[in-house]
Amino acid sequence: MPSYNMPKRKRTRSGGQRQRLKQQAEEEMNCQSALCMWLLHMFAWGHFSVQRVQKISKLVLTDLENSKENELIWSDLEKLSQLGCDGLYRNKMHAEIMRECGKVSLLPEPYPVEMEYKAPLGTQMQEVFLPHEIFSSIYHNYTDTWAKTIVPSEDHVQKFWEAVDGHPTMNNSPLRADFPAWQTRTVPLLCHGDGVPITGIGKGWAKQPTVFSSSSMLNGASTKEAMMYIWGCFDKLSTVTDSGGTFATFFAVLTWSLRCLCFGRWPENDHKGNPFPASSWRGKMAGKLLAGGYNAFLFCVIGDLDYYSATLKLPHFGLASGPCALCKCTLRGLQTWSDFRKTAAWLTSMWTKEDWFAWNERSKNPRSTNCQVNHAGPWPWT
Repeated sequence: MPSYNMPKRKRTRSGGQRQRLKQQAEEEMNCQSALCMWLLHMFAWGHFSVQRVQKISKLVLTDLENSKENELIWSDLEKLSQLGCDGLYRNKMHAEIMRECGKVSLLPEPYPVEMEYKAPLGTQMQEVFLPHEIFSSIYHNYTDTWAKTIVPSEDHVQKFWEAVDGHPTMNNSPLRADFPAWQTRTVPLLCHGDGVPITGIGKGWAKQPTVFSSSSMLNGASTKEAMMYIWGCFDKLSTVTDSGGTFATFFAVLTWSLRCLCFGRWPENDHKGNPFPASSWRGKMAGKLLAGGYNAFLFCVIGDLDYYSATLKLPHFGLASGPCALCKCTLRGLQTWSDFRKTAAWLTSMWTKEDWFAWNERSKNPRSTNCQVNHAGPWPWT
């Protein structure tokens, strides 16, 4: 049958799903509020969750109610609405809002560190969020966050240390000898590192820096709330020099900060051993307790296999002669990792602190060679 005799299909729907959601929302709500319409658009396009839409709407109504007694509420919003000359210069808005954030945040300023990068960057001043300073600030200024993300209670601390009492990391641990109240006052800490795509996400040409963060192992919050950002760097821009290079400098700073956390006091000297100026705020804090007698102990290092080998310089997972940083297993032979029996030889070949440091091919990461807080265990973080 000729095609011109076929009945034409009636088109009943147009546009994609997001456009239909947007149109439906407009028809059902018939909004008179510009903010309401914008929130619905953000939801329809998938930029905002329904929970965020509800939260913003609720806060607006709260401000409207409170403005009956205090009209200064609107001056705060007016400042935000004028960012970048009322949005005309979007590239200026970030710097302006960061100035406003600085007025309400009680977190300490990041620690300035000179780091060496590849040409043409050369030496650059970088800023690192020191774990011991963030730990102290949250304890003193954000009590709800402290209870939610760091220490719910001393009972939680005690239960954790009781649960890991037989862990290899606890063998000859300095906690037992040097910290009398460690079972109730020492917070177990983890450090995380991984590549995070920030440009060309989902593309073959995506670029990603290695990002470092830390967290208490007692937290009951989401990952987004619990992980505390420390520092990040594009691997391709980093250098390796006789003095160490980019990552070596960072790990030296991290080691120093974690040592301060372990002893629970503000340091008198910087990461190079130079005293802080007595007039500086860090100099004035020297020797004081970080968090009312609480301290933190690096118990766990997490990341993927590529991070372990590329950044931490642990044995590469593809090596036949020794692919593991926890034991001395091999691809073949008596200690092959493919032996899954309970009597497998590799199960008795766990690295000890003494064996690891005696091994010439161990990681030369500064976190391993320069750390003065001796964490016992198979990791090079000992």
